Amino acid sequence: MQGLPAESWIRDSVLPEIAAATPADRWQRAVAWMLQGEKGTLLQLSLRLPGGVQRGISVTRSVSLNDRWPLEPPELQIDSLPDGVVVVRIATLANEDVVRQFDRAFPDFSGVNGLVLDLRRAGGRTGENGYQLLARLTNTPFPAVRWKTPAYRAVFRARRLPDSAMYWYGPPPAIVAPRVDRPPYDGPVAVLASSATTGAAEDLLVAFRNTGRGVIIGEPSGGSPGEPLEIQLPENWTVTFSVTRHAFSNGEEFAGTGIRPEIAVSRTVADVLAGRDAVLERAREYLGGKRR
Repeated sequence: MQGLPAESWIRDSVLPEIAAATPADRWQRAVAWMLQGEKGTLLQLSLRLPGGVQRGISVTRSVSLNDRWPLEPPELQIDSLPDGVVVVRIATLANEDVVRQFDRAFPDFSGVNGLVLDLRRAGGRTGENGYQLLARLTNTPFPAVRWKTPAYRAVFRARRLPDSAMYWYGPPPAIVAPRVDRPPYDGPVAVLASSATTGAAEDLLVAFRNTGRGVIIGEPSGGSPGEPLEIQLPENWTVTFSVTRHAFSNGEEFAGTGIRPEIAVSRTVADVLAGRDAVLERAREYLGGKRR
């Protein structure tokens, strides 16, 4: 890119501007954003095609940095596979509409022999929408993610004493009840995760593990530090701070490390070139074994 190896371009020109909790998440964000820049500027790319042939192309950036990326996937996509497995691909848990779309797609789960929740690109700020999805997949209550927040005490600052650095407020994890407005699904379930699984999607991973309804397959999640607080600055700039720390019910935190899957599978360059989704294939194997 611009006459430099892609790895060097990412490391020197993109990574310094990327914030993330884990190296894997930081790199995947940098790769996703490596072509971004001012609208109307020109990129010179050298591409290696399958088979090893190299080709140079010029690309003019046509999308402003402040515009919505036109290739973003829908909030929720559903794919039905020949063996009765249904894949629910979730891009974001930020909006309540994702729950309504899920309910419309599955009024009673008839014909579903196995369910895959694909959270490999999912994010969001708070976990409630994810919990409402999961509440359709269980018959018993389950604990949500555990959280704590710094306990700010103004008088400590006046006296120049430590305040939120030492004291935290942390209630017990909320208990989420199964939904009774629609029939539940009691078949086998698998959840897919990657380093791009962050925020509310990680809260969903914690709650899913609490239900014992299935396994997480793929890569460790992004290790988000908690719920963000966004503060507006002049000239349309913003600064974001994490105001919570999230954890499992036993208090084990996952900020900076991510939530590790029960079945670890990574997608390789060879898989991409072959059009193969090794993570989804492993999930189908798991669901097939549970049905036997």
